[in-house]
Amino acid sequence: PWLPTLREQGRIIETRFLYTPIDLGQALTPIAEMTLGWRMDDRLALIVWPLAFAATGISLIVSRRWLKTRYGLLLLTMIFAAPLINIVASIVWKPVYLPRAFLPGGIGLAILWTYAMFHLSRPNRTTLRMVLLPAVLIGVAAHFAPVHGRANVRQALQVVQDQWQPGDVIFYPGITETILSNYYLPDKPYRLALGAVDLNQPPPAQAKADYGFIEGDFSLPGYRRAWLIAGRSYGTSQEVLTFINNVTRGASPLRMLPETDYVPIEIWLIDLERARNDSTP
Repeated sequence: PWLPTLREQGRIIETRFLYTPIDLGQALTPIAEMTLGWRMDDRLALIVWPLAFAATGISLIVSRRWLKTRYGLLLLTMIFAAPLINIVASIVWKPVYLPRAFLPGGIGLAILWTYAMFHLSRPNRTTLRMVLLPAVLIGVAAHFAPVHGRANVRQALQVVQDQWQPGDVIFYPGITETILSNYYLPDKPYRLALGAVDLNQPPPAQAKADYGFIEGDFSLPGYRRAWLIAGRSYGTSQEVLTFINNVTRGASPLRMLPETDYVPIEIWLIDLERARNDSTP
């Protein structure tokens, strides 16, 4: 059932999205991110994250015989199949690697680590437990008391509420920021860019139909000012990034959600009358 979605995503990536070439750090970092998490202090992560890599290496060695069994092979597939497919595609086709390809692997690695903690020799078993369990507890604590957490979207969008004037409209270049922001600004007129695509919401046509979004181009007739609420993430196409840069050239954003958030968002206020005059030959 996922085949049509995968085919659609592949077509969109090939024609409209641009990723940086994959390197060793990109390929390996999810081993720590998807198990111990990314919300802890960076200085603490420098100590804790290497434990995830060490535990994974030790567990692969300890369980090497069991991994050749039917269930062991299924676990290996669960952990490494999606990331390896992404890595191979990034090398032989074009960069498409995303850390979330390792999401199922985080659960699989927990099983693998547990196997090692019960099958090492007694002294090594005790050592692994004493080192790894505190690291896991730190990751859990950081999840509930994060250093790198989500920004307060309602607070960030308050600038729109405070400075709203008759004749204003919101313009969203992408689908994800439309879903995110419209929840907090349900009474404001808006337009979603015509032909908007988003890897976070595949397939795009279905997502737009399900939410009942109103589409339009940036000419926005009948309005004087446009609030441009734009996201920049791995799911943002290159043409959208170019559009944002062109429309906001020489201006400063009124509010920016930090890059540590899931989808960094910028809020710009555009004088449409000036923009129309600037575009007139």
